[in-house]
Amino acid sequence: MRPEVSEILTGVLGAVLTDIAPHLPEGYAQGSMSIIALLMIFASQEYDRAADVRVAENRSMRALFADVASAVPDPDLRTRLERASREADESLRISALNGANAALKDLLIELHVLAEESDAPWARSADEMIWALLAEFTAARHLDMPVM
Repeated sequence: MRPEVSEILTGVLGAVLTDIAPHLPEGYAQGSMSIIALLMIFASQEYDRAADVRVAENRSMRALFADVASAVPDPDLRTRLERASREADESLRISALNGANAALKDLLIELHVLAEESDAPWARSADEMIWALLAEFTAARHLDMPVM
């Protein structure tokens, strides 16, 4: 059997909460152990969805760039948006997805600044699409707080 990372974290979490934490003095040590346990729960949640969330975010940003690029008046930004819209993730490694995600978000921020500074119809539409996208990103990365 090859346990998944989430199963390993759950097992370690159980040991921390039942075997270690009760034997620690009250106060700082138990509080620190509670924080460690909570971080392990969050790490387990993130492990399960990390690649899916990043691939979806990258795909959504590229689709938005494809939708708005032709209307962007800045030729340099338009070219970079068009180029980014045609790219695809080459690897599902989290480090590679994070790198692509960061580059795409930098481009999204640049587009958003331009859209917010303009009164043009394309800009209002782009601004609304960007805010909707950011709301989707936030919801997808939501971590469930366990009842303790």
